[in-house]
Amino acid sequence: MKNNRDNYSLTTSGTNSLTGNVTGSQVLQSDVIQGNALVASSYTGVDLRSEANVEEDTTNFYQTDLHGSYEVTDQLRVTGLVGYSRSDYSLPVFDKVFLESKNHAFSYDDRPDMPVNTYGFNLTDPTQWNLMRADTQENYISSRYTNAKFDAFYSFNSSSTLQAGVEYKKFVNSGSQYNDKEFHNPDNVDTVIPDSLKSTVPYATLGNYAVGDLNAIYNLIGQQRNIRSVQYAAPGTAYVVTEQTESIYLQYNLDTTFMDHRVRANAGVRYYSTDLTSSGELNNGTSLQPVDIKHTYGDVLPAFNLAVDVTPSLVARFSANRDISRPALANLAAAGSLTTAPFGGTLSVGNPDLKPFLADEVEGSFEYYDHHVGFFSIGVFYKNLESYITTQTLTEPYSATGYPLSFLLPGQTGSVSYNVTKPLNGPGASLEGVEVAFQRDFDFLPAPFNHLGLIVNGTYVDGNTPTFFGSGPSMFSVNLPLANLSKYAANATLYYETKKWGVRLSEAYRDRYLDSSGTAAIVGDFIAPTNNVDFDAHYYLTPKLKLRLEGINLTDQHIVEYTGISQKLTEVNTKAGQTVVVGATYEF
Repeated sequence: MKNNRDNYSLTTSGTNSLTGNVTGSQVLQSDVIQGNALVASSYTGVDLRSEANVEEDTTNFYQTDLHGSYEVTDQLRVTGLVGYSRSDYSLPVFDKVFLESKNHAFSYDDRPDMPVNTYGFNLTDPTQWNLMRADTQENYISSRYTNAKFDAFYSFNSSSTLQAGVEYKKFVNSGSQYNDKEFHNPDNVDTVIPDSLKSTVPYATLGNYAVGDLNAIYNLIGQQRNIRSVQYAAPGTAYVVTEQTESIYLQYNLDTTFMDHRVRANAGVRYYSTDLTSSGELNNGTSLQPVDIKHTYGDVLPAFNLAVDVTPSLVARFSANRDISRPALANLAAAGSLTTAPFGGTLSVGNPDLKPFLADEVEGSFEYYDHHVGFFSIGVFYKNLESYITTQTLTEPYSATGYPLSFLLPGQTGSVSYNVTKPLNGPGASLEGVEVAFQRDFDFLPAPFNHLGLIVNGTYVDGNTPTFFGSGPSMFSVNLPLANLSKYAANATLYYETKKWGVRLSEAYRDRYLDSSGTAAIVGDFIAPTNNVDFDAHYYLTPKLKLRLEGINLTDQHIVEYTGISQKLTEVNTKAGQTVVVGATYEF
């Protein structure tokens, strides 16, 4: 799989920027403050920066497996599986060219849903822009997964069986990064380049501006673009995480009749043991040092499921179990990801000491089936998450991170403040919710409306966890929603189906959800609620040839990212547009 992208952006992040230490020529002319947030203001003496970025990445995926089964007797069956998969991601091209235009008026208003920026000059005038910087980066990530399992099934009779098995899993995740940042503004004087090496953004945009011709500028300055060598290896970014797990389980299955009601149930228990090794470089208080951190943990996970046919159409279900959720391998990496900026920047580091968290879950539901034309279900659930993985964000001098001073921008020292974020095991969390689903064919309507139907489902979930900011005596916590969890979600589909053709119109609503913890000053980064409308139609040209037309995001729903639980300051408003897909499927 290959992906090529061209990205362009305009920001007030020049030499005298609004995102750094405001000690240059910037002058605040007006402001609007709501609470503790500056929501609108105007300035003079601001330096602007445009960015042209090209990315080329490739992912190669390989998978193979061998499985089989053997009937030892009429009552005993055994199965086995051995598998291996590998994913190699490479980003050999991630190049950026920064142009700068100095000493301009600028204003912004963050109060509308679509924030408004105003600039005091013609952004498309190439004579106003010169070369500030050129960045080159390469990233590589490899993931390998090996597993083997053996299961045995023994039937006591037609209504009860016993199964047992053993399983082996091994994950290996590794990565590295290479960087080269070349500044072309000695003594804050940008390098003059020909206007022929500048153009405007070649795509539709709310406001156009001048950007650099990336390939031509790289050829002009002669900067190295193939940097996968020791010389350009970024300290603290190379890592290897190995996770190896052995487990054994036993489960009893029952399918019988009790007091004229069909009963289906199973009960089981699993024991696992995991060995984890995380290798890389971490801060020892003064510098980055190689580490090789090992952990071993294990636990017992019980589970119970029950389904009872209350009537031929009504099924009651209940389940109780304990699950384990392991940290993402990237979160366990003894490595970090550093982003420099005039105001200091950010550093996201892994935590090899992370432990998995356990979830005790209880669920219950009723399901009503109306023959073959529809169903209705309602369910409730509760989950208690022990030692849930949350985040800690603190602000500290760059010198305290242990990363080399060479990473800093010109003029910056180790005293510049950085926001450092890392995952950690918190005190836990809980969530509870309700799920409702309904489907019905409108076969009771007169033809041709009897081919209509409706599908509706909705979910309410409530859960939060403490998120930590700062460290030591100044540490404090804020209860935030669980990451990526929307309190409300709903879907509805109106369809018309015949043997020859069909049409579906769908609507999907998702409430806001937490994207990241934010900072101590403005807590919480969120994605605003969305409501997407899609369309799908198909037609059988022959019994084996199906034509299909699909329309995605018909209402052009924007993705809005904002920061602050109460401030709700818009950061990004992304317009993806509508997508139309035409295709055909042939069955052999």
